[in-house]
Amino acid sequence: MIAKAKELWQHKFVQGGVLLTLTSFIVNILNYFFNFFVARGLGPAGYGELSAVFSYTMILSALTTVVSTVIIRKLGQAGNQRLILAKSLLGWFWARVAKWLLPLLLFCFFLSPLAKLLNLKPLSIAFLIVISVIGFISNFYTSVFRGLKFFWTITVLAVITTGIKFLGGLSAISRFGSFNLVLAFLTIGGIIGLFLNYFIFKMKSQKVKIRAKNDFQLFSLLKSSAFLITAATVLGLTLLSNLDIIFVKKFTDSATTGLYGVWSLWAKVILYFLSPLSGLTLIFVSSKEHQSQKDKLLLVSLALIFLMGLAAFGVYKFFGYLLISLIYGRRFIQIADRLWLAAFFGLFYAGVNVLTNFYLAQKDKISLVIPLTIPAQITVLYVFRTNLLAIMWTETIYSAGLFTVYLIYWLFKYNGWKRRSTGKLTA
Repeated sequence: MIAKAKELWQHKFVQGGVLLTLTSFIVNILNYFFNFFVARGLGPAGYGELSAVFSYTMILSALTTVVSTVIIRKLGQAGNQRLILAKSLLGWFWARVAKWLLPLLLFCFFLSPLAKLLNLKPLSIAFLIVISVIGFISNFYTSVFRGLKFFWTITVLAVITTGIKFLGGLSAISRFGSFNLVLAFLTIGGIIGLFLNYFIFKMKSQKVKIRAKNDFQLFSLLKSSAFLITAATVLGLTLLSNLDIIFVKKFTDSATTGLYGVWSLWAKVILYFLSPLSGLTLIFVSSKEHQSQKDKLLLVSLALIFLMGLAAFGVYKFFGYLLISLIYGRRFIQIADRLWLAAFFGLFYAGVNVLTNFYLAQKDKISLVIPLTIPAQITVLYVFRTNLLAIMWTETIYSAGLFTVYLIYWLFKYNGWKRRSTGKLTA
């Protein structure tokens, strides 16, 4: 028994999974308390404004997420040349950062028009621009660390930056608490994280010599059909989880958005705690040495999601009013009777995330289901744009439909229920 346990622990998926799961638990506890303190301190209006800003940030970072997916996949296929390839890639990246920053900073001249268009404060728009640039660069490093399987590095950086974010949430309930102070802490945390990413990688790669010619071929890769489909899929997944809050903020007010934001937060708790599984699915399924185990890894991930989803339903159904009143206060009690629905949305949303990463790692075109159905989601959200309950049901049913399609496809193609040839992408 002990020998079996030791053998199991030697598996990199298990080691990485345990480490990232523990890190995720710490980070998500800090994130949860950040949201709790901000909601408690700033009320529905302040929390609604911040929720909308975060949603726009996620959409703007979709391109980074796509590039990260490609980087993880490529590094996973590079074998013992991973570190050389990573250093070559980051050299290419920094050579072009200055060219990319200038167009983004031009948006600073349009703060007032953008604020009016998006129904946000001008300060929120300014923060959105700054934090998106910082996040774009930092996420590039994080994807490299994931591709290199530097799990301890990812762990330390995540805890540090989230700890600073937590302090920002804590400031919201202090006597100095304000929306502006929270944004200041978030900006400082982003800057510190960026510098740590840069210096840690520089230290780890200082003895590595890159080739004169960069064989990553990123330009040709960005033009490939594989990248474009990956981009469409990741953008679709990002829109799936953020369009609802954007529609609520655009067509109602900050207080209503704050109520919906708390409901959505409780729905996504499942993915927050199991987020390492989604990332690990991509990392290990992309690696050549783990191809034979890909279906088992996926089954373990889905089983854990279902168990946590059912547990969440029980807690939300029978203790919803108690949770909301004790944690957020009476100002948020309106969403308590619909908290059970958040458990189902969270279950299906987490399942879609894991299956999407699985299909992206396999370069399977079925992942296009998400972006192809986004117009339908937008249409329904627009129709029910001021009806919170209808939007909750829309997101739940839409996620359930995507999950069902993905799961049936996996059962037929990857689990041997039906053997048939399907087109695959090549990058």
